[in-house]
Amino acid sequence: MHSEFRKNWTLDEDFVFLNHGSFGAVPKAVQEHQAGLRERLASQPVRFLARELSMALAESRLALASFVGCLTEDLVLIPNATFGVNSVLHAYPFRQGDRVLVTDHEYNACRNALDAAAERAGVGVDVVALPFPPGSGEEITDAVLRAVRPETRLALLDHITSPTGLLMPIEDLVSGMKESGVHVLVDGAHGPGHVPLDLEALGADFYTGNCHKWMGTPLGTALLHCRREHQEWLRPPVVSHGRNTPLENGRTRFQEEFEWTGTFDPTPWMCIPVAISVMGKMVSGGWSEVMTRNRSLAVEARDLLGEGFEQEPKVPNDLLSAMVSFRLPDGDADALHGRLVDAGFEVPVMPWPPTPPGGHQGRILRVSCQLYNDLSDYERLLDVLPGLVLEPARESGQ
Repeated sequence: MHSEFRKNWTLDEDFVFLNHGSFGAVPKAVQEHQAGLRERLASQPVRFLARELSMALAESRLALASFVGCLTEDLVLIPNATFGVNSVLHAYPFRQGDRVLVTDHEYNACRNALDAAAERAGVGVDVVALPFPPGSGEEITDAVLRAVRPETRLALLDHITSPTGLLMPIEDLVSGMKESGVHVLVDGAHGPGHVPLDLEALGADFYTGNCHKWMGTPLGTALLHCRREHQEWLRPPVVSHGRNTPLENGRTRFQEEFEWTGTFDPTPWMCIPVAISVMGKMVSGGWSEVMTRNRSLAVEARDLLGEGFEQEPKVPNDLLSAMVSFRLPDGDADALHGRLVDAGFEVPVMPWPPTPPGGHQGRILRVSCQLYNDLSDYERLLDVLPGLVLEPARESGQ
């Protein structure tokens, strides 16, 4: 028994797929559109890449800018949000004595990028420890803003945390940082298509997000939004023709440098307008209904699984996205994940906290909610999960 919308995807029928948050899943219609683009590319590569691509990317950028609420000239297409975070950190003009701020819920790859950039530039890193689950958005905002020092120059903040699935109070955080004169880089890997976006109104200095998670585009599709005052110095980590290519069709140097770093397959980027249309037409209320439905399902999943595991407190409503995470008893996260896969469930289990106190490995389980899911998926998970969590023989390797 599956959601009525599952027919729009090619997901393995033998699995209950509760991990949209990791890599997304591309609807059939978008897959078919990309296949047609790849046929065109294969039949005439030079015409496709040298003469047709520029206008095609302008169409994608226009559709995406409208979707996320910004001006097209402040937006570039990139392969993934990790690339966006690295690009900003690699180029950022750090000064002697600067400090950067991050929370302990930050995605591991981006935290690595931050630590590497800080080490290279000789700046300090302040890590804000946040509880899970926190009591409210105000608790998060207060903790993060209290950690700002006079030397704090840049903050890397999640929009939606990856391991814990928290919808951060990003508007309050960005506003508070601006009042303190701190630049903000938002890791919005899960933002586009997950929650409504108005990047112009948000006002973050930099925002990077994946389209291939919640928007339904193919892998390798993401955005980097940069406020105009930073575009003079922000450069991609790879230098190519864009540094001196003549600017045409209204393209900016910012776009030229980021969107051509060498030969690549641009068909994922060219699928953006189609993905926006396809996903938006699956329900009568368009994208607003898609996002509302997914979050409402997350509320149901939180209550169902939370009660099943007697977990209190629950993630509060103001921090709930279309993903929700649950603490599990200590144990081997990888072993439990393997047992879930064997049982036909694709759902991530991760160590939490990342650095366990006293050597005890805590675990966190995160479920995602997309149109192809319904409450029966989480009921099926609840039927098997307690027994798998409490399976000590295989846990200890006996």
